[in-house]
Parts: sequence; C-alpha cells; structure tokens
Amino acid sequence: MPKIIDESLIIKATISAIFSSVVGTLLILLYLSLGKANAPGIEVLSFIFTYVLMATTSIIGTMVGSLLIGLPLLMIAQRFCPDAYVKGSLFIVCSTLFIWLVVLAWPVTRIFETHYSDILLLSPYAFCSAIALTYQVYWN
Repeated sequence: MPKIIDESLIIKATISAIFSSVVGTLLILLYLSLGKANAPGIEVLSFIFTYVLMATTSIIGTMVGSLLIGLPLLMIAQRFCPDAYVKGSLFIVCSTLFIWLVVLAWPVTRIFETHYSDILLLSPYAFCSAIALTYQVYWN
C-alpha cells in the first residue's frame, strides 16, 4: 500500500510553523509597540516577556494550522506542479492567504463578534508559514 503522506512533508510543515510563530509574533509585537511611548527599561522587559509568552503559545496553533491547511496544499502543489517552482510557490502562498483571510476569518468574526481588522493582526502567522513552507519545498 503506497504512503499518502511523506514524513519529510510533516517535518517541513512543522519547521515552517515554528518559524512562522517566531517571526509572526515579532511582527505583531512590533506593530503593537509602535503606538506606545513609556519608560524604556520597563518596556523592554515587558516586550521580552510578552514575546516569549506569545511565541510559545502560538507554536501550537500555528503548527495545527500548518498541518491542516499547509500540508494538503503542499501535496496538491507537488502533485500538479512538481517542477514549476514559481507556480507551486504562488499556489501555496495565495491559497493559504485566501483560506485564512476569506474562508476562516469570516466565521470567526461572526462567531466571536470581532472586527475584521483584529483578524488581520493574525495574518503574519499564515503568511510566514506559507512562505517558509514554499521555501522548504521548492527552493531548498
């Protein structure tokens, strides 16, 4: 019986999730800290603590998202565009952003009654995960 999912794909999706958790958290904290002008000593310690807390908690969520969304897109891209680096990369990145910003974000805004702009704060996770996944598959 042939294997459906290759172990190397799961490892690549996990690595991209960890990378996107670290980078996405940094981008969100930088965005949130631009509007604050407090004492620099206290600000640095709270920034580091908040970064570590957000990065460690977002690893689980981003890993699940990368395995549920990124892995099927990766298998589809490798099936239809095995040698086309640009087409496969664009397919993974655009499909991930479409799924995140359109398919998943609208129900979240309706269920939790949040603004769409609050959901956009989490889009660096999806974008960084998609970029890291395409880099590992096509360009590495």
